[in-house]
Amino acid sequence: DYALAAKRLALVVGNSKYPNWPLVNPVNDAQAIARKLTELDFDVTTEFELERDNIGLITEAFLKKVSPDDTVVFFYAGHGVQVAGQNFLLATDARIRTQFDVHRNGIDFSRFLKRLDATRAAVKLVFLDACRNNPFGEKLRGAHSRGLARIGGAPFGTIISFATQPGGVAADGIGDHGLYTAALLEHIDVPGVPVEQMLKRVAASTHRASAGKQ
Repeated sequence: DYALAAKRLALVVGNSKYPNWPLVNPVNDAQAIARKLTELDFDVTTEFELERDNIGLITEAFLKKVSPDDTVVFFYAGHGVQVAGQNFLLATDARIRTQFDVHRNGIDFSRFLKRLDATRAAVKLVFLDACRNNPFGEKLRGAHSRGLARIGGAPFGTIISFATQPGGVAADGIGDHGLYTAALLEHIDVPGVPVEQMLKRVAASTHRASAGKQ
């Protein structure tokens, strides 16, 4: 039976403890999102403070659990950078001196999307609260100093939600959550609201909370 076979799976990641550029809220954000998704009957894998040696293993292990027709959510809060138009979600112990080091120090987001698409999951929802300033600044040739790059042509059945516009910067927040995650928590479980409409509400709430900056 299709309804019984299809699963709801989620991978939720919060990275805060970057030695030289720590963030306040990603772990709080990930914990709250994980609780909310559990209430929505997702089988949630929650990971914190992923390092270079395990970030790839953990994401790959999760993807191997996904079957065709499943519904999948991926939520990431932490540092992300764009280099040469590609986005990377950084491990907490990332050691990056040149742009060629970036691939070995986090999740290559384009590659992750391709692997997720290859699972043939029916619905794939991706939430990235990772658009902080590039902590490596001008040290990286080809790196953008602000935010993440626009994703061109997301795979079929995939919806990607960023914390702010391409090249923009998302606030870590002064309360328990980043501005974007706080808005997501407010709207994600409202019954009867299509995903696209829910994301519009998240965007509007984030825009208001940031006084139009995000």
